[in-house]
Parts: sequence; structure tokens; C-alpha cells
Amino acid sequence: MAGVVFSKLSGKNDSLYKAVEGVLTEIITDVDTGKTDDDKVLEAVFNVKKSNKFGERVGGMTEFSNFAPVNEGGVAQLDELQEGYAKLVVHTQFMKSFNTTRQMVKDGEIDTMKIAAANFVKAYKRSKLEFATQFLTTEGTTFTFGGQTFDKTTGDGKGLFATDHTSKTGGADQSNVYTNELGNDSQMLMRLANLGRNFKNDSGHSMGYVFDTIMLPGNVWDMEDTARKIILSSNIVGSANNDINTQKNKWNLIVNHRWEAASGTKQTKS
Repeated sequence: MAGVVFSKLSGKNDSLYKAVEGVLTEIITDVDTGKTDDDKVLEAVFNVKKSNKFGERVGGMTEFSNFAPVNEGGVAQLDELQEGYAKLVVHTQFMKSFNTTRQMVKDGEIDTMKIAAANFVKAYKRSKLEFATQFLTTEGTTFTFGGQTFDKTTGDGKGLFATDHTSKTGGADQSNVYTNELGNDSQMLMRLANLGRNFKNDSGHSMGYVFDTIMLPGNVWDMEDTARKIILSSNIVGSANNDINTQKNKWNLIVNHRWEAASGTKQTKS
């Protein structure tokens, strides 16, 4: 939630203040409607939803097992679904305000107020992406933003990225953390694509996920250069062979300018 306060000492200048308020409101609306780099990254990587509730419960169900053959006149095997892991996501308010005073209007600082109104919305969009980026890129079960600690566990109580995500039905643990470096050819992306294809649900069935997005920090130019070569070259990168590049045009590359990687941390996560 955001607010803009227009202060005045009397009610004799309402028309002036209402005119100023109208201009600034239009600027805020116009900037909010326009797409920025923050919007593009947020929408490309994250699933953004609107809600008017205090929270949302996210979960799913297990699947039926495979159909089984039976003899003529036989009885079909009775099967049932059960609830999978679920998570209650409670919403948090984010607020900011700025003041436009009577003295600013009197001094003719309208342009300054317009710039402030535009920057107000930019700060709002920047905050959304930085919050989402902190949630996605930090390790562990919590992360800190704006001096507050937020939970980032999934329904099984593990962190978003963990080497031991458990199955609700007792299946084998699974990992969605892979610490291998990208390398200089297409092999690592092929391996990640294969892992996604064979990731299993609570019923033990492969989900057939198709990984299609690579998100890189904004400060790893060398890794960005390599990634672009790998996903756009027709043949194998850095090779004189005529073998095809199996990963060409299969990935979207997103460079997140709100994310900076520490030195020596160029690893991959699903």
C-alpha cells in the first residue's frame, strides 16, 4: 500500500492543491501502467497473482496409480487420492509515503514533485523485484528484507531449494539443488533438462517438467556471454565439429539486474 500526503495550512487553496494532486496522481498512474525492466524480469520469472484475502492456501493432491489388468469379471482395484503437502501463504503489507508541502507549491517546485511522483512508483516496482529475488536466490528456510525475516519453506518444511525434499507418500527424497558450474558447452543444460523431465510427484510418477528459463545475476558478464553462445549457436560452442547444438532456442535467458552474485558462486539451481 502506498500513500501521498498533500499538506496545507488552510482551506483557501483547495483548487490549487487539487490541481497538483490530479497531476501527480496521473503521473503515478502512468508510470505504474508502463512496463519497466523490473516488471519484465518479475513477470518472466515469477508467477504473480492478485488477492483480496489475508492469505492463500497452496497445495495439491496425489495422483491415481496406473490402471491394472484384471481377468474377465474381475473387480477393479480400489484407488483413492490424498492431500499432498500444503502451505498457507500469509500476505504482508508494504507501505511508503512522501510529502508535498504548500511551500513547494508556492516556490513553483511542480517539476520536482513530478519527478518525486515518478520515482515513487519506480521504488514500488524495484521493491517487488528485490523482494522476490531475495526469496528465490537466498539459501535456507528464511530470508531478510527491509529488516524483517520472512519464511521461505515449502509444504514439506524444507527450504525452497533443498537436497532432501520428502514425499508425502513415503517415496525417495529428491533434490532441486545442483552445484555444478555451467561449463562452456551444452552438456550441463542438457543434464538439467533431463533432471526436470524425471522429477517425480508424491505418487512416484515422472512429471515431465520442461525447464526453459535461465536467470543470471546482473554482474556475471562472462557467464552471460557463455550462456548466450550455448543457447543461440547452431553448432557446439567452441568446437570445429559439425555436431548440432542440442540446446539451441530451448532456453530463455533472463539477466536479473537486482541480483548480484558473490565471487566464486557461479553454480546452478533448478
